Amino acid sequence: MFAKYSIRSKITVVVAFLLVAMSAMGALNIRQMYTINSATVDIVNNWLPSVRVLGELRAATITYRAIVRSHLLATDEAGKQLQEDLLAKWITNTDKARKAYEPLITSAEERTLYDEFSTSWAEYLGGVKEVLVLSRKNEDKEARVLHAKASLAGVKGDETLQKDVLLNSKGADAAGSQAAESFDNDIKIVLSSLLLTIIIGIGAAVFSGSRRVRWNQIHRRADAGAGQR
Repeated sequence: MFAKYSIRSKITVVVAFLLVAMSAMGALNIRQMYTINSATVDIVNNWLPSVRVLGELRAATITYRAIVRSHLLATDEAGKQLQEDLLAKWITNTDKARKAYEPLITSAEERTLYDEFSTSWAEYLGGVKEVLVLSRKNEDKEARVLHAKASLAGVKGDETLQKDVLLNSKGADAAGSQAAESFDNDIKIVLSSLLLTIIIGIGAAVFSGSRRVRWNQIHRRADAGAGQR
């Protein structure tokens, strides 16, 4: 079937095929690199910042709740005022962390968890206002009872933040696994493509060489026959 084509034409076809194969391999590599880059960017710009800011938010809320308890334990006006100054500072830190986190929310599940936290935190702060009023009056027994009720909302909000941190940590792990899997697949594809290209190249070289040797033998026999005549 291919006998009617010259060796030059066959070599040209083989070289063209190798160029196409190498181009396809390059395009596939670029696609795999894009997948790896997307996963990496997702980790750096979304998951890890979310975990960090959520950690800051959780630390701020825990600190705020601890200061409220210290306010209950303070026995004089100066001690209570000191705790109220600290409360003002840490509620600012809490609000700052919330504003930093809100733009990082990317999924419906994450939004649901944050809304649940916001509801619990608002309920806790509402209870704390009444607790502080009673604490300033040194009505400790009533303040502690009310604080115990308000703390339930605070604990619930903290548990919700823990779930959100876990969600983002799993997201980072999934993105990392995707990048690693894409890298492994890319290596396998590259090696397989290189091996196939080498095999085809060697086969083409052997085929072309054998054809050239055969043609040389035919020409020598023809020349020898002409010489005998």
